[in-house]
Amino acid sequence: MAVFSIADMGAAIPVPYRRKLTLAQRKTPTLSLFSRLGMINKGNTGSTITWQVKTSGQVAGNPNLDGGGFLTAASDAPQNLALDYGNYEAPAKVTDDLLWRSQVGAGVGADFSTMTDVMAEQMVDAISADLKLIEETIYNGTAAARQLVGLSTAVATGAYAGLTNAEWVSRVTVNGGVLRNLTIALMKTELRSIAVLFNGGRPDLALCPPAIMDAVEALFQPYLQMPIAPMAGGQPSRGGDLAFMNPGVVRTIGGPIDLSGFRHLSWPTGGVTFVEAPDCLNSAATNTTAGMYFLKSDMLEMPYLPPPGPTVGAADAQAVQAIQSAMGGIADIPFEMIPRGRVDHSRQWDITAKVGLKLLDRRCASWLGDLQ
Repeated sequence: MAVFSIADMGAAIPVPYRRKLTLAQRKTPTLSLFSRLGMINKGNTGSTITWQVKTSGQVAGNPNLDGGGFLTAASDAPQNLALDYGNYEAPAKVTDDLLWRSQVGAGVGADFSTMTDVMAEQMVDAISADLKLIEETIYNGTAAARQLVGLSTAVATGAYAGLTNAEWVSRVTVNGGVLRNLTIALMKTELRSIAVLFNGGRPDLALCPPAIMDAVEALFQPYLQMPIAPMAGGQPSRGGDLAFMNPGVVRTIGGPIDLSGFRHLSWPTGGVTFVEAPDCLNSAATNTTAGMYFLKSDMLEMPYLPPPGPTVGAADAQAVQAIQSAMGGIADIPFEMIPRGRVDHSRQWDITAKVGLKLLDRRCASWLGDLQ
């Protein structure tokens, strides 16, 4: 039994297999985004994810200063919330046949270790499969079958994390299942409505399925193609632009993000960055992929539990650091590796992680649906 991260495994893989690491990153853009915003951290509670929220209950009134009574104060007790972690497992296997053939494979260098390098490649495949499943359940997880509770449940008007309260709901803005065109006015209205509902400010992220991202790009296309007039001294002026496609760094409330491998569009006047997420959906909606999530980036967290086994770090610390720098927090999510032993003519392992998702305040989020 041992504990590895994808950074550990990546440092052990020879150069021909490094492309698998970037492939894992491209398949999990939401996880990559969350990691760069510092949302993925070690959980501080064991059996469940727990935290507290305060719903307002105090009332104001016009006092009778001429000897009248005081207003009755409401309870100041916070509400205790709890969610389950999700369990994610993928098996890995190295067959005897692969070990035999790998010793004379094309492009194998003199420093190639048959068992170590072949096993490391299989481990990255397993970890990548685990990360992809986590990416999917960020949206459709229901806590059933050992899943985390995803955005389809969190960004809704029903109960969440054991609390039912009129103030503890998200906005869900749909059109009765009938698709309507996405407009800037529609998004402005939604953002303004969230700001009224949530005292902590306006959302700064919008997660979009690919087709909705196409609609967003088409909506802003006239502004993206505006001519840029040079200023004195040869410096360009971008004062008339309303949006920027794929900027190098996007500033959000949660912190700066440096995105790669997927589309993003910054709308400075709206204060929102649109991010393409291929697995984005709302499983509770009539049109599951015809919408977008508006979120406030500092109101989300992804806690994980460290496995109980001993950590086995890679020998090359510089390689691990480079991978961590390139991939962000997903490189450090720890996975437990337990050998199954010899199964037929192969060696097999179980690769397991335990991770969750929580919204610190539901009022900061919404689903704007039935879009095209």
